[in-house]
Amino acid sequence: MTDPRPPISFPVGDTLKILESTVTSGRPRQEILQQLDSIGVEWYVTDQGSLWVRSWQVAAKDFIPIESVAEVRQGHTIPNDADALEWVSANLEHLTREYAGNWIAVSNNSVAAASTTLQELLCLIEAQSIHDPFLTQVPKGPITWNMAYAG
Repeated sequence: MTDPRPPISFPVGDTLKILESTVTSGRPRQEILQQLDSIGVEWYVTDQGSLWVRSWQVAAKDFIPIESVAEVRQGHTIPNDADALEWVSANLEHLTREYAGNWIAVSNNSVAAASTTLQELLCLIEAQSIHDPFLTQVPKGPITWNMAYAG
């Protein structure tokens, strides 16, 4: 039986390429994991040895009407990063103009550090002693919501 729901694809951008370059940068793997721990970035290594880093990316702008937000959120767990997500969302136009394509670390409702690569951003966060930052990559192009329908 075919699932009647359409598959959804999210814009990925360069996230995977950036994470791969960070992990394959020649630094010892344990050092990278310790660096992620030291700045409060959640990570998980799967049984197959894949590194997953918890990050959020904008998947769709104006996804639902503002008046429907409360209804959609009903019964859904609010993530710990909700305040940072709200701040990034409210400031997305400015962030896109200023940091398009870059990685940013948000702390106390402001951009605490920014870089073109995740590896460099992690070094900046560590050098500036920024604790528990919210990390995301700012979209460099229009944010599109793509849906493919099964035939």
